[in-house]
Formats: sequence, C-alpha cells, structure tokens
Amino acid sequence: MVGLFLVTWLLGGAGAVAGSMLGGAFGDHPLFIGALLGGALAIVGAVRLAEWRKWIPRTSRGRVTAGAILGFIIAAAIATRTLSSPIGPALSSLLTGVGAVLAARR
Repeated sequence: MVGLFLVTWLLGGAGAVAGSMLGGAFGDHPLFIGALLGGALAIVGAVRLAEWRKWIPRTSRGRVTAGAILGFIIAAAIATRTLSSPIGPALSSLLTGVGAVLAARR
C-alpha cells in the first residue's frame, strides 16, 4: 500500500504541476483546468502503474482511480483556499494517495 500511496501522490502532483504550466500559458482559468486535467490523467497512469507492479488487482483499478481522483479534487479545493500558507496545499496533496489507499482496501 505504501507504493500505491506514493505513486498516486507524487504522479498526481506532478501531473497537476505540468497541467497548470501548460494551462497557465493561456490565462488564469486554463491554469486551474490544466492542473485538474493534468492531475487526473497522471492519476490514471499512476493506478495503471500500480496495477502493473501488482500492488492492486486488476479488478480494483476503476475503484482505486475514482478514490484517488476524489482525493485529488478535495485536495485541490483545500489547496486553492489555503494558498496564503504553504502548509495547506502541501498537506492537502496527500489526500490523493489517501483516497487511492482507502479505495484499494475496500
């Protein structure tokens, strides 16, 4: 479960950063849309990687993807409301991995 947590947390965050950089070239709103899409696509890839590594069974791939994306959306909502401090965005990003692990345990 540690591997699943780490890969969804790190790749989801990296995807959000990459997506926000691409979207930011087109303005403020595309920056946020790019971050959400980039993070979600990276999470799909991260869950596929977890399945390939045999950290999760193939049958739970959809559930784990949904749990990680839900955690990512909650993290994004928290992060955008706590931008005045680096602690809020940093800690909220952990919710992506938490969502994946909780979904995998069901």
